[in-house]
This record gives sequence, C-alpha cells and structure tokens, in this order.
Amino acid sequence: EREILVIEDNPYGLLRFGGEPPIPLYSLDGGDYVLYVGTLSKILSPGIRIGWVCAPPPVMAKLVLGKGASDLCTSTLSQYFVREYFGEGRWREYVAELSRIYSSRRNAMIEALERYFPPQATWSEPEGGLFLWATLPDYIDTTDLLAKALRDNVAFVPGEAAYTDGRGSGSMRLNYSAQSEDEIREGVRRIGAVIDEQVTLYETMTGEHRVVDPNEAREAARGDSGSGGEGAVLPFHRRPPEDTRDGRDRGDRRSRGDGRPPGGDRGR
Repeated sequence: EREILVIEDNPYGLLRFGGEPPIPLYSLDGGDYVLYVGTLSKILSPGIRIGWVCAPPPVMAKLVLGKGASDLCTSTLSQYFVREYFGEGRWREYVAELSRIYSSRRNAMIEALERYFPPQATWSEPEGGLFLWATLPDYIDTTDLLAKALRDNVAFVPGEAAYTDGRGSGSMRLNYSAQSEDEIREGVRRIGAVIDEQVTLYETMTGEHRVVDPNEAREAARGDSGSGGEGAVLPFHRRPPEDTRDGRDRGDRRSRGDGRPPGGDRGR
C-alpha cells in the first residue's frame, strides 16, 4: 500500500527442528517490494562468506553496482567449492544433521534454564535457528548483568540490542550453536549465579522475600515492553540448595516461538 521496500533477512530459515516453516514474505509479495537475503555461513561453514539475494530488477541492478564497488567479486575459489558441494546433492542431509544437533543443544539449554533461572523468568522454545530469547523481572538490567557475567567467562546479548527505542532491558538472547551440551549447562549455571547476586541485592535493598507462585509470576511477566511486564516490580525468593531445587514444580515458563525477540531478531 505504501510501496515501502522490505529486506527479509533469513539466514536461519533452513535450520528447523519443529513446526512448519513460515512462508517467506518474498513469495507472498511476488518480489515487487521485498528483498530476500540468505547465506551459506549458517548451513555450510562460517568461513564460506557467500550469500544470495532476490530483489526486484531495478534494485538488483543497484546492488550489483554496489557489490562491484565494494570488493569487485566474491572469492572464485569459494564459489567453485560451493558449486561442487551443491552439485553432489547431499547438502539437505547435512542441514538435517545440523538441525538435529541444534535441537539437542536447545533442549539442554531449556533444561538448564528450568534449573538455574528464577521462577519469574520466561523464555521462548524456538522451533529452529540458533538462539533462545529469555526475559527476567524488570528490576534486572541485562546490560549490567552482562558486565558481571563476563567476569565468569560467559556472555549473552542484552535485549536492548534488538530494539531502537530502549526496550528489552530485562531480556537476553542466548546462543546454543557452538558449545557442547555440558558447556551450555555450565554457562547457564554461571549466568544463574550472577542473577542470584542481583536477587540478593534487590532483597537486601527492598526487604522483599515473598515467595510467589511460578504461574502467577509468568502471567505478570508478560507484556509489550520487551522486558517483561510494564514497570511491575516482582520480588522473588532465593532458590533452595542444589540438592533440592530439581524437585520443585516451577511451572511451565516456556513460550513457543522461533527464538527471536518480539518484533523480530534484528541482528545475528
């Protein structure tokens, strides 16, 4: 209606392990106002810096000029390698194996979140891709949390990086692609320990030690702010010792989705 050009960046579309893949905007639009962008770096090798773009002819002509001015041409050797690889016809088997591996690692991360994150935390249960989106109570700022987590050699992307308007301060993007399942569990444990520090500080400053129902907390944590709720402060209790925490009924805090933050994943 407004004739606005849309860029559909879909690097993870083939990495699926549940549900039906969404229909690309490019196929719905007919190619008039949508540029469809893909890459081999996620389904073949990170070192293969080759991608593709589908675009309306006038736009494509400009892209070709810009590409030539940028680097003249993509590595001929890399292009030859990719041609031979796809010519063998086994690439779909490889992508299916990648998806199986990522599915198992996603499951390991979700299990660790159930164990180490507080009752008010919520997270997506992605059906594909490499990332999981988690949301903490509003009084925890994940940018500050990252600085503390780095001391323990663990990192994540603070939620604010996915927005342009300051939302997402209580959210984080977690990656399960490159680490083993044991490393994923240990990483989540370390992040959970840093969150515990913030919880202790909050309880000390406010005197709040109220035990909340996980289902009630999950409902309160929902909202449109991207950081969970709309300014609500949700005090929560300390977790029990290590030998008892696994037996607790923490409620179902998962939200089905594609692993992207509300409004889309604006960055790889």
